[in-house]
Amino acid sequence: MKPFLHTCAFMVLLTGCATHTPPLTPEPTKFQDPFVSDVVGVQEKHLSPDYWIKPGMDTTILSPSEITIFNQKNTIADPTLYDVKAIPDTLSRDELVTKIRSISRISKYERIYEDGTPVTKADWARYESMLNLASVRKENPVHFALAIKRTAMRTYPTHDLLFSAGAQDRDIERFQESALFPG
Repeated sequence: MKPFLHTCAFMVLLTGCATHTPPLTPEPTKFQDPFVSDVVGVQEKHLSPDYWIKPGMDTTILSPSEITIFNQKNTIADPTLYDVKAIPDTLSRDELVTKIRSISRISKYERIYEDGTPVTKADWARYESMLNLASVRKENPVHFALAIKRTAMRTYPTHDLLFSAGAQDRDIERFQESALFPG
């Protein structure tokens, strides 16, 4: 019996001295979605309110007059920023239609659908009718809102995808004007 126990003990000691080799089939890892953002500089930590509130929650950064000056300078320097207090409470029919028409108009250039089918005059007429300009009221109240999800801003109210005829790629979709980001 002693030789058997000695052999077993020796085998256990040998296994302790062996080099570790990984298993042939790696253990499955739990799948976890990585944080992805196409907004420059945004990291996952920025999505937590604590990131923004805790570090300086009792610190005054700018006085009210400094905030006013800061906002005025930014509004002047960046044409994409607007002073919401300067926006009128209503827009007349002409004002609103002019704003719509500054973006939504039939292209002078030939357009095609994703499959290469040309956009016809009948297609353009359909897009024009989607604007429903005849229903724009004489006076139109302006309302402010907060985007809660990424929202496409499109030339016409449609999800149809239009491209430049003859384009070798489909990187620029011609009805996609911009997008609103949450917040």
